[in-house]
Amino acid sequence: MVYCDYIDHSDISVKYAFGQTIDDITGTLEYDFANGTINIINQPKKYKVLTRQIESLFSKYRNDFANGTYRRKIAYEA
Repeated sequence: MVYCDYIDHSDISVKYAFGQTIDDITGTLEYDFANGTINIINQPKKYKVLTRQIESLFSKYRNDFANGTYRRKIAYEA
């Protein structure tokens, strides 16, 4: 599970706070949708999130980002 809260975006990337649980959204990551890369700035404090879960999350919302839509809250539950 990955839960994210929107921070900001540019023309080529979006930044979210993230965590494995709703009460641990303390990590920060940036998704560069122009290059398809994910930069984990810092991991959440309590629980580490698996990279494949983060990749699945951004795969789910890739079309939204390409169309300029940045949701305030996004999640991926496997």
